[in-house]
Amino acid sequence: MFETRQDMLFFLGLVEDQVGLDRIEVHAYSLLPNHFHGLAVSLEGRISDVMRDVQSKYVRYFNRTRERDGPLVRGRFKSKVVESEEYQRTLVRYIDYNAVGAGLVEDPSQYPFCSAWAHYNQSWPDWLERGYIQQELSPYLGGGHNWAEAYRLAFGEALDPGRCEIIERRLSQRGGEDRWDDLVRGSPEVVLEWMRSCAANADGTIPGLAVASQVAVMSGVAAVQAGSTFADEAVFGRYDPWTVLRAALLRSAVGMTLEEIATIEATGLNTVRRRLHIHRRAFAASPGYAELATSVARRCFR
Repeated sequence: MFETRQDMLFFLGLVEDQVGLDRIEVHAYSLLPNHFHGLAVSLEGRISDVMRDVQSKYVRYFNRTRERDGPLVRGRFKSKVVESEEYQRTLVRYIDYNAVGAGLVEDPSQYPFCSAWAHYNQSWPDWLERGYIQQELSPYLGGGHNWAEAYRLAFGEALDPGRCEIIERRLSQRGGEDRWDDLVRGSPEVVLEWMRSCAANADGTIPGLAVASQVAVMSGVAAVQAGSTFADEAVFGRYDPWTVLRAALLRSAVGMTLEEIATIEATGLNTVRRRLHIHRRAFAASPGYAELATSVARRCFR
């Protein structure tokens, strides 16, 4: 998508035009050779119109300078409303470390086509909105650190693969309530109520956006299973409660499809459906299982 430095500068110029028209605020961005990421506020609530204008003008520029014709961007851009404070902070780190993950640089401060470079070098384009970042840096700035040092303290740690998985899965999900803040910081009662709501959706409905990674669920269930003797034959019969719980969390916390769960568990779709049905029944009938499931879920979120 971007072959030269000039390509990236032209694209950012188009973004600057949209900011100048008061159509968007840009809080974080990163341009890589084959894609871009941004954290933005659409002041008119028309982010699709903004991105259509930017991408169509960029494609015309790209084709004109290469004497080519045809599409450049594959499919519609992906966007997701950000409603969680913790998730917003996580997204900034995700965007900052895109170039590092792609092997282009060793640190975001070395990559000039991302907002992290601007903060570390204290050289900001006029159109980059700094209000949110300043708010996040205020505890460190008040402690005597300069802007770059404060930014490193607030956002300078790369995300673990599990957090990256959650973000990428969220971008692929359609709609859904965002419970990230509630569940990561929530009390056992909050998580229990969320689990109860999820258990009621045995028809396969995903109740919200992903809040845990596959690795977190698999390792969390295994760790608790190793130290537990839980059993309730009256509810589970021949089914293993741990495979039931694992399927339920992969569905509700990770947001996996039934097909994905069947592949991971090396079983059939009907078996997955049966496990979700048993989870619903067990959550209502077995207080011990409800407590166990809530405990494992909280472990996964942490």
